[in-house]
Amino acid sequence: MSWERLLKRGAGNITDKEKNFIDELMSDKKKRTSREIVEDLWNKLEEINAGRKRNKLSSRIIASEIEIVQYIGQSPKYESAAYDTITDKQRRRNPYRRTPHIKLKYWLK
Repeated sequence: MSWERLLKRGAGNITDKEKNFIDELMSDKKKRTSREIVEDLWNKLEEINAGRKRNKLSSRIIASEIEIVQYIGQSPKYESAAYDTITDKQRRRNPYRRTPHIKLKYWLK
C-alpha cells in the first residue's frame, strides 16, 4: 500500500471488497490476532492467485493492520478478548498495564 493511497483514503476507511474479504476469512469463527488476520489474508490471496493465469487479484484488497483492527473493533459482528500468547488462555484486559505477551484476539460472533 503506497503512502499516497493512505493519504487519499484516510485511516479506517476500508472498501467493501476489503470488508468482504475479511468477513469471508473470519467466517470460520477461529480466534485470531490482528497479525494473524493479515497473514491469513495474504495466504488466501496467494492461493487464489495460484489458480489463475490471468486477472490475478492485486494486494489492494488487503487493508492495513490498523484499518482491519478499526473495522473489526467498530463492527457489531465481531467479539474480542485479551489472550496470553504463552499459555493461550483468556486474560483480563488492563488498560493501564502494557504486557508484551497479552494480545487481543478477534472472532466472528
